[in-house]
Amino acid sequence: MTIDNTYVQEENLDERGKIDYTKFSPVLFEFPKYTYLRTGDTIGNCLKLDK
Repeated sequence: MTIDNTYVQEENLDERGKIDYTKFSPVLFEFPKYTYLRTGDTIGNCLKLDK
């Protein structure tokens, strides 16, 4: 399986043209549970080098 395209409205992009997930909470579809999930909340930082 591959992802062919991703679409987002321009107001949901950051200054570099990347998706800003703090402005946009994408909806995911989980199969085989047939469930929709909302994403977007930050729950922690990964690979934080400064301690």
